[in-house]
Amino acid sequence: MDVWNQHSQGTLSVQLLQAMLFIGVLHCDEDTLQALAEGTRHRAKYIFYNRAKDLYDAEYEPKKLTVIQSLFLMSFWRAGALLEKDTRHWLGAAICLAQSKALHRSHGAADSKVEKLRKRIWWSLYTRDRQCAAALGLPNRLRDEDCDSEPLEESDFEHAFSPGLSRKAAHDYATYAVGITELAQLLGQIVHSAYLPNKTLSGGYREHMKEKLVEWKQRLPPAMQPDRDIGEPPSFLANMQYLAHNNLLILLYRHGYIGTETELREVDGSIALHAAARNTRIVEDMLSDGTLRHGQIHVITNLFNTLCIHTIQLRRSEGSTRKVSELRAKLCLHGLQELQKTWEVTNWVLQLFFQYLDRTTAASLRVQDDTLAILGASKLSGEPIQNLHLPVPSVSPSSQGGLNSALEYSGAPSLSEPAAAGSTPWSWTSDEANHFLFSQIENEFAFGEGEMFEWTQDGIPLDTSSLSAW
Repeated sequence: MDVWNQHSQGTLSVQLLQAMLFIGVLHCDEDTLQALAEGTRHRAKYIFYNRAKDLYDAEYEPKKLTVIQSLFLMSFWRAGALLEKDTRHWLGAAICLAQSKALHRSHGAADSKVEKLRKRIWWSLYTRDRQCAAALGLPNRLRDEDCDSEPLEESDFEHAFSPGLSRKAAHDYATYAVGITELAQLLGQIVHSAYLPNKTLSGGYREHMKEKLVEWKQRLPPAMQPDRDIGEPPSFLANMQYLAHNNLLILLYRHGYIGTETELREVDGSIALHAAARNTRIVEDMLSDGTLRHGQIHVITNLFNTLCIHTIQLRRSEGSTRKVSELRAKLCLHGLQELQKTWEVTNWVLQLFFQYLDRTTAASLRVQDDTLAILGASKLSGEPIQNLHLPVPSVSPSSQGGLNSALEYSGAPSLSEPAAAGSTPWSWTSDEANHFLFSQIENEFAFGEGEMFEWTQDGIPLDTSSLSAW
C-alpha cells in the first residue's frame, strides 16, 4: 500500500521503481509494451535492469529495506554464463543486507507496518533462496539453524495491497504467499536429506515428508484447492502452488521409479508418476487459458522434472500407455516453450536431455520447429541429433563424477551413426541411460532454470561463438 501511495505522490524510490518495471515488462500485454517505446520485451527488460543496477552501484538509495526489495527483484535477471552479476549475485547481496538488518531474527509479534514488511521481505528472500539453490544445484545461503523469524501469516499482509484490490483477491494472494513459503521450507528439507553429497533418503523420512505434504494440502482454504467440481477451474495461484507441491512428490519418490532394483521394491515410484501426470494436467489447463507464461521462473524446474518422468515412462511402455506418455511429454515441452516467452532462458538442460535420448524416443517427442529451435536441437525426422562422440559413463544414481568427467571422449559410436529402431545410440540398456540422465540432473545442473541470452544495448544477442576458443 505504501508503494502505491508513494507512486501517486511522486516519492517512490527511483531504484525500486526501475526494478519493479524490470519485472513488470515481463508480464505486461503488448499494448503496454508498445506504449513504453523501449523496443522488444527483452530489450525493455534489459534497459530497466541496467538502470536499477546502475543506481545500486552508485549507492543512490539510502533506505536499506528499499535496497533489499530492489535487489530481490533484480535477482530474477538471468545473466550470461560468464557474467558474475547473475541471479545468485543479487540474491546473495539482498540476503547479506537483510541479515545485517536482523530480518532473520525473531522480534516477537509483528504489529506495525514496518515489522510486517520486514517479515514479508525476509520470507520472500528465504523462498527465493530455496528455489534458486535447488534449481541451480548450488548450496542454500540460508540455514534454518541460523534463523528464528516467526512464520509468515496472512495477517502480515494487512498493509501489503492497494486499497482498490478486492478482499477476496487480497486473501488469495496472502494465502498463496504463505503456502509457497511453507513448500519452500519442505523443499529445503528434502534437498538436504536426499540430494546433498553422501546423503540418502530413508524410507521413514520419505513417508514423514509425504505426511507433511498431505497436512499442507489439507490446511488450504477451498479457494486454493485444485479439484473443485463446481464448474469453476482452479485459480492461477492454486495452480502455481500445486505445481510446486507435485514437484516435491517427484523429488521424494522418483528414485522408486528410476532407481535400483532395491529402490524399486522399497519405494512406490508410482507416486512420482501420478504427481507428474497431475502437473501435466495443470500445464494443459494453463496453456489453454494463456496464463502459463506468467508463471514464476521455478515453474521451469517443475516442468523439467515432470518431463523426465514422462520420458522414462515413454521409454518403458507400449501401446496406449506409450501414446499417453508421449502426449504428456510434449505438453511439458510446449509449456517450457511458453515460459521461454517470459523468462528468455536458453534451455541448455533440454539440449543435453535430447542428446541422451535414443533416436526413436527423441523423434517421438518432436514438436513444432520453433520449439526445437528454442531447445537448440536439430530436426529429429531421421537427421542426426548432433555429431558428438559421447561415452558410456558411470550410471550410479549417487555418482558425484560431474558432467566434465562424464563427457570425456571414449570412442563411443557417434549419434550420427545408424541406430536400430527403438535402441539407444550407445551400448547402454534403457535402465542405464535412465540412471545416467537423472544422475547428471542431480549432480551437475540439478533441476536447472536455464541460462539467459546476452543482449546488447541495441537489442541484438551477443555473438559468443568466439568464446569457444578460450
